[in-house]
Amino acid sequence: MFAGLKSWMRRSDSKQADAAKLYGNIMVAARHPSLFGAGKFIDTYDGRIEALTLYMAMIMGRLGDLGEDGERLRQAIFDKMVDDFDVAMREEGLSDTGISRRIKPMIGLFYTRLKVYTDAFRSDPPKAALQSCLEDIGMGAETDGFLDHFINYLLEMHGKINSMSLDNILEVQFNYQD
Repeated sequence: MFAGLKSWMRRSDSKQADAAKLYGNIMVAARHPSLFGAGKFIDTYDGRIEALTLYMAMIMGRLGDLGEDGERLRQAIFDKMVDDFDVAMREEGLSDTGISRRIKPMIGLFYTRLKVYTDAFRSDPPKAALQSCLEDIGMGAETDGFLDHFINYLLEMHGKINSMSLDNILEVQFNYQD
């Protein structure tokens, strides 16, 4: 029984390390400066969460299709995100009570937006659905083709991610350029 516990703990540690790496890549992509400004994501807490959720939708959607190991990694990434939210709120000086009061609505909003983006990626045609989602949050106005360029990038990345194995998805590098 002890050997089984050690094996389980190694798998758990491995998933945590994999989740931290993948979440780190997602965070870098979601905070890329070229995504924020007039007609783009708003550079506020809500805008940053919106960008994060969009990138998480691509990864979490694929992980959900990769069996039990994919589901475990998907949960580990979600847990990493929640831990990140917790740390950010503590840095703002919130107490445990304040955090617990704010985290539940944040997670609810995350899942709502995650479903919107996941459905858009899986719709036919996905480009029109993504455009509608992003226009609904105020993107696209006052830009010279940003939205179209960004959606084309998202669809290309989504296609690449959906062709990746579980091992390869850990190496995904987002590389959006204006």
